Amino acid sequence: MTAKGGRRLERIEVACAACGHVGMLESQVLERHLDKPLTMRSVREVLDRLRCTGCRSQRVAVKDDRETMIYDADRCTSCPHCNLPRLLPELALHSAAALCPACEEERKSRPPPPHPMPPKGKDKCLRCEAATVIYERREDGHRFIGCSRFPSCRWSCDL
Repeated sequence: MTAKGGRRLERIEVACAACGHVGMLESQVLERHLDKPLTMRSVREVLDRLRCTGCRSQRVAVKDDRETMIYDADRCTSCPHCNLPRLLPELALHSAAALCPACEEERKSRPPPPHPMPPKGKDKCLRCEAATVIYERREDGHRFIGCSRFPSCRWSCDL
């Protein structure tokens, strides 16, 4: 196992959907192009470069060294964030998720955006002089400035 990216693959089998040609690629060959170990995560980076040696088609299906189908050009989709193909095992585990696991992990690890601050000159309540905050209406998402002592003080104004 590798720390990130899962189990190291020894080889992959590539089958052409157009002409039926089947070929094997050893991990050493692919690792020279990747500059890292061949894993389930890193194999996604070379899928767009795989072509059938017989007919030059890119409509290929890929199996890992355990004979498990990991990619099928006709069934797999791309991650909308990184644009890399999503592998079949990922789709089976996370079928409802739009992002691939790597992008989803990155999204979750990012800190939330900072809470917006009121603009200068509107940072104190005009009625009670307490600090102001930016509120958002649930109905339509409209943002406005209001007193931080709400509901004691009901002062507010548009942004």
